[in-house]
Amino acid sequence: MDFKSISGEYDVSKKTLKTACKLKVADNISVKLKLANPGAKPGIEVEYKGFEATYDVKSKDFSIEKKFKLRAGELKIKQKVPGLRTELLPSPEVQWKSHIVKGRKFSWEVEPSYCFQARKAKLDQVIELNGGKEKLKLEFDSKLGVKGLVGTLTHKVGQSWAKQLSAKYSQAAGPSLIHEVEPSKKVSLKSTVGIKARDLKIVAEVKPGKVAGLKPKITLEGKVSAKAPTKPTGIVASLHMDV
Repeated sequence: MDFKSISGEYDVSKKTLKTACKLKVADNISVKLKLANPGAKPGIEVEYKGFEATYDVKSKDFSIEKKFKLRAGELKIKQKVPGLRTELLPSPEVQWKSHIVKGRKFSWEVEPSYCFQARKAKLDQVIELNGGKEKLKLEFDSKLGVKGLVGTLTHKVGQSWAKQLSAKYSQAAGPSLIHEVEPSKKVSLKSTVGIKARDLKIVAEVKPGKVAGLKPKITLEGKVSAKAPTKPTGIVASLHMDV
């Protein structure tokens, strides 16, 4: 049995601590133990030869997922059993991902899915131009209808002042602008400005490299709004270490 990774996340606003530990128990089997708060019942994730199963001891929610890589694309089938309610079986979520067009200058990828349990269809589309330098992503949710349409346009800058710039729009949240930059190979920053909500969200990620045989990744995020600029919200600090 070998450790693969250890992680922890603390939400300052909610005062919650989440921890996780991933173990390799055999060549084709890995187990991840997740704990929402100290003293709480754990969640368990198991990966075996392309299968991924999760079980939450507290809620008794169970799910199993399998991906199939085919010539025409990728098929994913996921079955959720909330509270171990077996009367909901079978009611899988079926997801298909495939390229309609795939080329150096232009590519078009579609990802339709349907959940029989929620009776909900989704369709994600990604169009890339100039080798991925420009990317347009469109998202649709049948439950939300037209109000659920989300569009994101991204341009890869590749300069010291910006890695990439994005503009995102949804009827629910309104327009937002996203700026991503890497001041160094070990540090990355992502800033999102919500025009309608008049807020700013910042996510900072630091990868210092190997430390005592471990590969740590530190992430800090928070949000401030024009209404309360001195009262940041959504402050989350996390540490992930690959062994």
